[in-house]
Amino acid sequence: MAMVYPNEFENKIGFNKIRKSLAEYCQSEMGRIKSESFEMLTDYETIQSLVNETNEFRQILLHVEPFPNGFYFNLIPSLKRITPQGSYLTLEELFDLKRSLETVKAILKFLKTDEEAKYPYLGKKAKNVQYFIAVTDKINQVMTSTGKLKDNASPDLQKIRKEIKTKQSLVSKKLQSVLKNARQAGWVDQDTSLAIRNGRLVLPVPSNIKRQVKGFIHDESATGKTSFIEPAEAVELNNNIRELEYAEQREIIKILIDITSFVRPYRKELIANFDFLGDIDFIQAKAMYARSTNSSLPVFRDEQVVQWKDAVHPLLFLAHQNENKLVVPLNLELNHNQRVLLISGPNAGGKSVCLQTTALLQYMFQCGMLVSMSENSVIGKFNRIFLDMGDDQSIDNDLSTYSSHLNNMKYFIKNADKVTLLLIDEFGSGTEPTMGGAIAESVLEKLNAKKCFGVITTHYANLKHFAASGEGIVNGAMLYDHNKLEPLFKLEIGKPGNSFAFEIARKLGMPEDVLQAAAGKIGQDYMNFEKHIREALRDKRYWERKRQQVRKNEKNLESALEKTRQELDNLLTQKKEIIKEAKAEAKSILDNANKQIENTIREIKEAGAEKEKTRQSRERIEVSKKLYDGTGNEHEQDEWLARKKKNIEQQLKKKGKNLPVEKEQPAKPMLKEGLKVRLEGQDVPGEVLEMNGKKAMVAFGNMITSVSAERLIPVSENEFRRQNKSTTGSEKTYNVYEKRLHFKAQVDIRGKRAEEALQIVSKLVDEALMLNTKEIKILHGKGNGILRQMIRDYLKSVPGVLSYKDEKVEFGGTGITVVNLDT
Repeated sequence: MAMVYPNEFENKIGFNKIRKSLAEYCQSEMGRIKSESFEMLTDYETIQSLVNETNEFRQILLHVEPFPNGFYFNLIPSLKRITPQGSYLTLEELFDLKRSLETVKAILKFLKTDEEAKYPYLGKKAKNVQYFIAVTDKINQVMTSTGKLKDNASPDLQKIRKEIKTKQSLVSKKLQSVLKNARQAGWVDQDTSLAIRNGRLVLPVPSNIKRQVKGFIHDESATGKTSFIEPAEAVELNNNIRELEYAEQREIIKILIDITSFVRPYRKELIANFDFLGDIDFIQAKAMYARSTNSSLPVFRDEQVVQWKDAVHPLLFLAHQNENKLVVPLNLELNHNQRVLLISGPNAGGKSVCLQTTALLQYMFQCGMLVSMSENSVIGKFNRIFLDMGDDQSIDNDLSTYSSHLNNMKYFIKNADKVTLLLIDEFGSGTEPTMGGAIAESVLEKLNAKKCFGVITTHYANLKHFAASGEGIVNGAMLYDHNKLEPLFKLEIGKPGNSFAFEIARKLGMPEDVLQAAAGKIGQDYMNFEKHIREALRDKRYWERKRQQVRKNEKNLESALEKTRQELDNLLTQKKEIIKEAKAEAKSILDNANKQIENTIREIKEAGAEKEKTRQSRERIEVSKKLYDGTGNEHEQDEWLARKKKNIEQQLKKKGKNLPVEKEQPAKPMLKEGLKVRLEGQDVPGEVLEMNGKKAMVAFGNMITSVSAERLIPVSENEFRRQNKSTTGSEKTYNVYEKRLHFKAQVDIRGKRAEEALQIVSKLVDEALMLNTKEIKILHGKGNGILRQMIRDYLKSVPGVLSYKDEKVEFGGTGITVVNLDT
């Protein structure tokens, strides 16, 4: 069973235009192929992955992330072609393969490093992609950065090319000699130069003297006045060169076969690499389209639900944007209690646009695209989307407009189910209204019994009445301004719309007597029919709200009773716990009191019942009692503890022991001008010249620098003099003036290896920070952007770097990075 119906579904909702836009956004043939072949999906996990991949790429575009967009060549046909032994990739194909693999490497580096946590879905997509550095290394061994085969690609090739250059030099000398003689003889003008015909150097001479020059005639000018002659002195040499060129081609093919044999075992994985490039290109195209239409990722649920806020038709949005017009957003809701929305209202009021918007956005999302609606919206999924819109009459099939609608309804009744979304425009139209309305009502009743979802537009009053009383169906109205007599293009769910046929006719200038006659023909009861429907719906909504309120109150009452019961249970449990704890605490107090009394009696006996000892013992008992029952104040407790501490100290003193004395930490002096200091972890002292908040200007020898005050430790004058004396005149003294005099704020790292380039840049940044230089420039060239990205990755990790950017276009553009430093 088809997921969408009819076959012209995409053309009817305008999705074919979106496919065309996506193809234009793609950079590669692989991406364009994917934009032509992707289709609606029904698996929740797959849709979730696709829309999140697109959303993550949209975030990259919105935040101007430096995503590596290099080369997206389609070499899948070429890789499939080299399956047989002896077949080979051309030089151009190898060059494209090398550049494409470098793009894959850059993308994997972007997605598999710190960006993996930021873009989990794209990172997951890149997780299983393998990059084979051996392939690019093999190609780099024989190919230059411009795609030419190196002379030393093989010993034979190097020898052949050397011979070709030697013989070409001889040919050039001989022809220059012939040309000189021809000038002296007056055969040719003084400004005549050698030309090339059929790959050979030739001498252009007037045709009337061509017999005087010995050689082979290769060509004539269009007028026949000039002949191009290869002098006899150069024919043999040129023949030798031609033979060498054939030998060169044979050697090149041999080299290409060798490289292709090395690449062939990786063919399957390399095809996967190019398929990955196509996916990335297509995802980027979807993200770019989402950005152009202000699309976003709504909340996605694995069920049939539509809760859209501020939904906009993307094609209408783009068209209105070009005309500086606003699109009225759509708020739409379908759920299991309100599955079918029946929209009515005036002609040209936006009913069909509402239906098209619903069809297009739902289809786009299930194709893995972002949709133009609020992020707070909720969108579900449907297994099938059926559409009946437009005129499908056919002479070939002997179908009228109404016959085609009936065929569609027959298909819907047969195939629709509870996971189907129906979209029907002008339901029941195309035949006699009374009969058409009756058939439409019966069809709607049948479809509603199947529990399917749908958006239906109509003018029929009987359908509005059916929706007002039917379970699962709700009326919707396209609003109309009664005063201005013009549509508002806003959807209001819960009430039927009025066609406003008489009002529109009156606005268009229809004679009043004609309108009065028409009103008399249909009768006042029919004129008031829609008014009665609105009143019935108003009453229905009122009692529905009342019923919901009663249910809510009953639910709140049940919740309150349950909460009270739980609180009572908790109180009983707490009461038991408190009594248990109190008994345990009382037992502990009694045990401690008994021990205290026994100790007191023993002390009295040992002291011979001295009055002072007895008084002290009674006092301890009294204090202990107050401590136990909680009646003693803090002052009494502190005094008792102090006496206890003093007694322990005296006992320790008698035994010759001392309590450890706590040393007070000296307060850190306040930093001020003239104070001698040193850096944490450093021995070289300096002097504070100026304080600026939490920063201090400090002179360390001949170097003046700004450092954080928290890193400075005060030193004494003696230590300052001793340290300065030990370093004066030593080789370690740093001459800042001399360094600043010869310092250059720009470095050229073009052609450097990665490690060497990083060392040079690191040294430049360190010296610039030491010399308080605010800006430096790094000349790395454009190339493939690899060296540029590597340098910028390093700059991210340097604390003293505030920002970096490309140089202005007229001064080098992306070939130079301008770095701003925190000095």
